[in-house]
Amino acid sequence: MSANQTIALPPIGLTGLGMGIGALAIAVINLMQVMPTRVVFDGLDFAGIRVSWLVPTVLLIVFTVGAYVCGIVGLRLIGATVGSFVNLFEVPFSVIAAWIILSEELGPRQLIGGAVIIAGIVFIKWGDVRLERRLARLQGESVPPAASEPPPIASVKESSA
Repeated sequence: MSANQTIALPPIGLTGLGMGIGALAIAVINLMQVMPTRVVFDGLDFAGIRVSWLVPTVLLIVFTVGAYVCGIVGLRLIGATVGSFVNLFEVPFSVIAAWIILSEELGPRQLIGGAVIIAGIVFIKWGDVRLERRLARLQGESVPPAASEPPPIASVKESSA
């Protein structure tokens, strides 16, 4: 949807609609006691200060909506291909941030999972590059050499002159 700029449905509206439907579904599930929840409206300690329960609730809503809006606008600016590639790195970077900031310990399972995700990212990007080169060859366009291929001798002589 981000790659197709002609769709009439605004992406922020679509995201808001999806969040609203999700919130309604959770409310119904809680009211039916399928997933019972206990809500407390007392004051709480937040950042070392006693505040009303509304303060963290408002912060949560503002920052969640802000993150989604920034993500949608940013995706429109950088394009769907680069955006999807960047999004693939979200999980490994979240794990690294938790390890650094929260001193989370990474066990063998987490390390193997991270390696699998990064390998998947590499294979996806490698496949994209190969597909672009193959399509360019089929269309008769000149294909730039891969990074592993040495440059042609003519271009080396021209650049040294």
